[in-house]
Amino acid sequence: MISLKPLSTVHINTIGKQLVSSDKKGKVPFLNGAAMLFERKNSYISECINDFYDAYDPKKFGSVGPDLLWNTYKRINNSDSIKGFFPS
Repeated sequence: MISLKPLSTVHINTIGKQLVSSDKKGKVPFLNGAAMLFERKNSYISECINDFYDAYDPKKFGSVGPDLLWNTYKRINNSDSIKGFFPS
């Protein structure tokens, strides 16, 4: 990621998101991980690491990318500490 604005305006424990849209498979997860900023030992990232092995599918694009981030987020519903953002 290249930022032309200071990152001091970005909240810590933040993950990039995209607009929810439809494709052939249905809804696209909105947490895409294009940009992530987390404090050390963040519980969400720890959960993603724990879910990595079960989520890995070499035949499915994004299984340990956007799908992993979105499915872990939905599972733990940790909305108080994770904020999505669009760089503006």
